[in-house]
Amino acid sequence: MKNIVILMLFLIPIGLLGQSIKIKNFIVTVDGKELCKVKKDAGVKGSYYFVDLNDKELIYVKWNEAYETAYFEVLNAKNLDTIIFEYPNTTRKSLIKKLYLAGVITFEGFNEDELVKYGKKVGKPYTEKRDSLKHY
Repeated sequence: MKNIVILMLFLIPIGLLGQSIKIKNFIVTVDGKELCKVKKDAGVKGSYYFVDLNDKELIYVKWNEAYETAYFEVLNAKNLDTIIFEYPNTTRKSLIKKLYLAGVITFEGFNEDELVKYGKKVGKPYTEKRDSLKHY
């Protein structure tokens, strides 16, 4: 009985944190509720605009492969020349989940302060490496 109680204490939080995030027809849903849209940038392979349900641009995500690294660059859609952060070894779906859980993209829209804060947490190791190589 004691083991069952301990097991339940571990399983309940896991179930509460697991959101179902899906992308269908470029619409992102969280637990069946529409969150945002993902629109391809036709001019740049592997790049997307994340837009709200009214087509207002939130962030711009660009896939890069440089030397031994492959990563997403996440940029503020208002200021594309500012790289907020880069995320290696991830998929578009897992990146959306990370941004949602960090409070960057919410059902109310885009939270720029949370994007900046989250960017500081994950850092910019690939930008620094690329800058040190001076081959971009």
